[in-house]
Amino acid sequence: MLGVSRFCVSMPATEKTNMPCQRHAREARRDRGRAKTENRSPLPERLSIFGKNIHEAGTARMGNDPKKSVVNRFNQVHDAPNVFVTDGACFVTQGCYEPTLTIMALSARAADYIASEYLGKQA
Repeated sequence: MLGVSRFCVSMPATEKTNMPCQRHAREARRDRGRAKTENRSPLPERLSIFGKNIHEAGTARMGNDPKKSVVNRFNQVHDAPNVFVTDGACFVTQGCYEPTLTIMALSARAADYIASEYLGKQA
């Protein structure tokens, strides 16, 4: 890739990483039984993990202080200025609604910043 280093992370699905999903599935089945809704379809015994039923967030906190956060307001990693994290990892907390539009807005802001920095250096 044009001589640019890349960083890859691999996280296998293990019993430990799957436990929170299993617990949430049990709670959802229990609570759904209390809700008295009609036309209920059964929830699966095992939910798939890593993004299909949940939104991973909070692993690369956004902030101004590099000692307390991973990325700045443009999602640029403090310790690696050529790396940008444009997903839910920068959320300090998880909201209660779908994060897709917020992630898209943060990605657009990061892209604008990258373009302006590139064009500024070209002048």
